[in-house]
Amino acid sequence: MTARLTVGTVVVRLTPWGPVFAAHFHPRCRLDGELRLTTAGGGIEQNEPVHQAAKREVYEEYGPSCTDGKPLCIEAQPLGPDPMNNGHKTYLWCLVVLPTPTIIIPNPAEVYAPGWYGGRGGLDHMLSLMSMAKREMFRSALREALRDPRLRPYAGLLQ
Repeated sequence: MTARLTVGTVVVRLTPWGPVFAAHFHPRCRLDGELRLTTAGGGIEQNEPVHQAAKREVYEEYGPSCTDGKPLCIEAQPLGPDPMNNGHKTYLWCLVVLPTPTIIIPNPAEVYAPGWYGGRGGLDHMLSLMSMAKREMFRSALREALRDPRLRPYAGLLQ
């Protein structure tokens, strides 16, 4: 069985105090007690460009106010397969920079307790609440995202 191609997103708002990153819990976590943060993302439809899949997933999970950002593919090579999904998902990542202010209007079927995480402490806390596999994929994608000229001044966030 081949791994399902999945888009993951680094959703960021640039504020006067620095970037803040969006993450949320999946509603399923309340049922199984597995409190792990994740980011907007999901399956890529057949023949769908990765940046379109990123925009669609951000819209589906975080609402219409989060679709003003222009997705930029930051991982040309798939990361994964994700061991948390028995190797059935392979991730491509996109950076989505949103205007400030942006309000998340969560889709309750897919998003529980969304939040914005900023600064090194907030980012470290966000990463600590992700599964090990998601955390490592997100870090790798974020390293690439921090090469974007809009985020380059914050390259020290990941040490």
